[in-house]
Amino acid sequence: MCNGSYQNLFRDYDGMALQDWEQYILPWNWTVRAENSSGVIVQQPTCPAIPLYLGLFVIENFFFFLFIAFLAFVKLRWLHSKPSA
Repeated sequence: MCNGSYQNLFRDYDGMALQDWEQYILPWNWTVRAENSSGVIVQQPTCPAIPLYLGLFVIENFFFFLFIAFLAFVKLRWLHSKPSA
């Protein structure tokens, strides 16, 4: 969706979905689009750097995995050193 290719699907129908276009004359049909206060259609914002966010997601999960493994190790050492009753 970020590269705008999905908008090609709506080009033939003035930016609307086919079902919306077919029902365009009906007064209860609402089509949502971004407009500014003067009625001019606003361009959709571009997507941020997806690989950067994916990389940060991987790094964050890696550190959480290390933290959980460390907690499990500490817990096992604590249980092992605990005297048996």
